[in-house]
Formats: sequence, C-alpha cells, structure tokens
Amino acid sequence: MTVHIVDGSATPWFSGEQLKDLPRVTYHHFPRIGNEESWGNYCRRMREASLLPVTRYSALCADDDAFTISGLLAILKTLESDQKIDAMIGRNASYDRTESMPTWRVCYSDIRNSKEFRSEDVSVRLHNRHFAPWLYYGIVRTDLWRQLLQISFRYTIRRTEQLMSIVDKALCRIQLIERIVWLRQGQVWTSLHHLPVGLWPSRHTPASAIQRLLELNRFVERRIMCRQIVIAILHSSPDFGRLRAKRKARIATRSLILNGVFDDFRRKQRIIWRIIGLLSFIPPDIRRRITKSLPEVVSHSLGYFERAPEVAMATKRTDLISFVSNVENSGIRLVPDEIEAFQRLLLKPRDELRLRTNI
Repeated sequence: MTVHIVDGSATPWFSGEQLKDLPRVTYHHFPRIGNEESWGNYCRRMREASLLPVTRYSALCADDDAFTISGLLAILKTLESDQKIDAMIGRNASYDRTESMPTWRVCYSDIRNSKEFRSEDVSVRLHNRHFAPWLYYGIVRTDLWRQLLQISFRYTIRRTEQLMSIVDKALCRIQLIERIVWLRQGQVWTSLHHLPVGLWPSRHTPASAIQRLLELNRFVERRIMCRQIVIAILHSSPDFGRLRAKRKARIATRSLILNGVFDDFRRKQRIIWRIIGLLSFIPPDIRRRITKSLPEVVSHSLGYFERAPEVAMATKRTDLISFVSNVENSGIRLVPDEIEAFQRLLLKPRDELRLRTNI
C-alpha cells in the first residue's frame, strides 16, 4: 500500500516529498496558483491526485477521516475474487468531539446494498439513486478511480461532489459491505469556508421556485454536469449511444432545476420530520406499513427506508463501549481494537502528534 498526501496549504508542512522512515508515504504540495480560489485548488488537486497511484486499487481519505485495516482487507479480498465488482464501500462510524470523550454512532445507515448498483446495465445503476452508495469514501479499481476523479473534478462548480455521486454509478458496479470500513468526523459547518464566498449556502430566506428557475448559473452547471455524465456513461458502455446517454444525464440532473440551496433543503427536511413527529402516537409498526405502502418517490422524500431496530440503535450517539455493543448487535461487523486505537489517537495532545510526524 502507498499513501499520497496531497496538500493545498500556502506553505508546505514537510521539507521534501519523501517522509523520514516512511518510504510508502509521499508528500505532494499543490498551493494555489495566482488568483485560484480554494475550491478551484481542491478540484485541481483531485485531478492531480488521480494520476499518482500505481496500485490496482485506490481510495480518497480526508485529513479527519480514516479507514479500518480490517475493512480494507475485506474489500480487497472481494475485489480480487470478483471481477464483476468495480468498487466497494463499507459502513461508516462517525465520531463527534466533545469536551471529554468522543461520542460515536453509525452514520449513513440508509445507504442501500442493492443489486441494481452492481448491474451490468448503466441504466439500471442510474435509475434510482435514493440512498445509493457514494464512492468518495469507496475503494475503486484504479483505472476507473482515475476516470472518476478526472471526470467529476474537471470543472470548478459548486455541485462537483454531487456530480461525482452520479458519475460513480455511471462508471462502476458498486457493492456495499456490512462492515465498519471508514471513520469520519461528524459534520462541521465551519468546513464550508473552504468554498468561495459565492458558493456558501445562503443564510437568507430561500429563493422561490421561480427565482431558482431564472438562475442562469443553475443551467450552466447542469449543462456541465450532463456533459461529464455522458462521458462517464460512454466510457463504461461505449455502445450505449450518445443521444441515449444525454437523455439519461438530463434525467439524473433534473432535480437541480428546482432544488434550492443547502439551507433550503435542510429547512424542508426539518418540517417533514416535525410532521412525522406529530404521528408519533401511532405504533411504529403501523407507521412503517403506512409509509412503505406509499409510492417510492414519496416514501424516499419522507426519508423512509427499511432499517432494523438494532441498526437504529447503532445510529444513536453513545460512548465507545456502548457503540461497539450496538454495532455488534446490529449485524455490522467491526474490530473493536481498531476503533479503540483510533480514539486513543484522537485524545493525544496536538503537540505530541506534531512531534510524532516531525512537523
């Protein structure tokens, strides 16, 4: 295994590319060029990063995330034995820093492990993207991973990662493994500041549907996304046909026309959950049957998905000991020692971590 650190800081953190006593870790410094914005630098770094690996499989990992060794080994073993799978993703353990000990929970438990995402037919893979696996945190065969990053990050648009969530299904047959594979810090809203000011979520009253329809930039971004999705479809299925690929791309990006900014979406989501909360007097089994009987497009919009009570328990924030117990009861596999070792790392003083990495 090799690790490539792709850093966009103004000044380098290390003096050279090869780190002392770490022959398999290489440091690459890509500072902003001229008037390049932070988001543009990020997209450029992703394109540059796609050219670095020479191994058979590749993955992305943010600076506050980690992969479990047991999860990686399980995925690599599957990819080696099954050539009909192009990429895999595992379950996520999310940690939140507190004043004392971190709290843990299973996040993204709604991601489905459906055979449609492993289909040979790209139309089937793109047909229903509700609760679909997303390869930003996946392990992918390197030739496809390189295409995934080159296509998704070709242009600096605010929906780059949303584009990636479509391109990955166009390029790859994806399987999810019921095992804790990646560890991620809980959502930190201050991280939005790496975006250009013009791309920050609006803190004002959300625009009306008519105003969003008239927003020219939305159409420009959609055309760019459609162009890149077509490239991905034709790369994986050359006989698919360009006109047919264009239709699929338009369908996949249709929601961009009326979808608002992030705050607008979250505001609507909170309203929906308040409405659902008003029905809490109805027994859970009856609520589940009622919601399941609704058309899929409605039930998915309500945030409904099949989830066993044991899995629901694992999504609650708890201390590490309770988290491990809840995950084991849910049927999701994990190695407790790996999570415990990661938590010990989180609790180390920052100065000690800097000394250990010779920063």
